[in-house]
Amino acid sequence: MKTRITSELEDIQKVYDLLEAFAREAGIKPDVLDRGNFFDQWSAITGIGAAFLVLLECDDRVVGALGALVHPAIYWNWTMCSETFMFIFPEYRTGLGAVRLLRAFELEAKRRGCKQLAAGHKLYYQTESMKRLLTDLGFVPKEIMYLKEL
Repeated sequence: MKTRITSELEDIQKVYDLLEAFAREAGIKPDVLDRGNFFDQWSAITGIGAAFLVLLECDDRVVGALGALVHPAIYWNWTMCSETFMFIFPEYRTGLGAVRLLRAFELEAKRRGCKQLAAGHKLYYQTESMKRLLTDLGFVPKEIMYLKEL
């Protein structure tokens, strides 16, 4: 398996299938996903250089992906990069795919001049394995985010 950094429109379309699989696996209602909105949003933010995708490919098939936003660290004088999603099809989860995605994410963020990375995981989905992976790669828990549905 190999990783590839991209902002290409064709690749953005391919990633949506991963999100549908994630939603099914995580028990998220499929009606909250919208292919057109996903494509429009990611096309816009990648088009201005504020985001990129890291693809995990096996035999030219996208089997995993990580979405990243590049943005100012609001209170400090530097740029940071935040992971917005990461998913690998279950049959390709060997333990190395996620490491490859996160390392490529870090390298691309450094290349873009970022001084800080942010990554998270859902509390209801693979919590222990994601905690272990992120801490093994040098991430340190700094805050907990609370969400409220409106």
